[in-house]
Amino acid sequence: MVRQRKQLINGLRGMVAEFGVYIARDLARVVGFSEAILADQDWDLPDIANEGVHNLCGHLIALHARVRLLRPMSGLGAVTALAIMRQHRGCLSVQ
Repeated sequence: MVRQRKQLINGLRGMVAEFGVYIARDLARVVGFSEAILADQDWDLPDIANEGVHNLCGHLIALHARVRLLRPMSGLGAVTALAIMRQHRGCLSVQ
């Protein structure tokens, strides 16, 4: 899940960079940007880009919440995390 989150972050940063909006590599800044987008902050992007960025931000916030939820559980490894996520298959595709 951490890898998927990183892929989403890189995709989001790349997409908005195409339109001159640059986000620092810091996780907190990317999450803050995503929260601002979801709160309907205007970034002067074309409508089609706004829709794509909004979609990526929603996925990122949801995935970030799942990662934060699973991380503090001691003894939770990749196999257990995968089993938990497979029970919630509709929430996230597991690869």
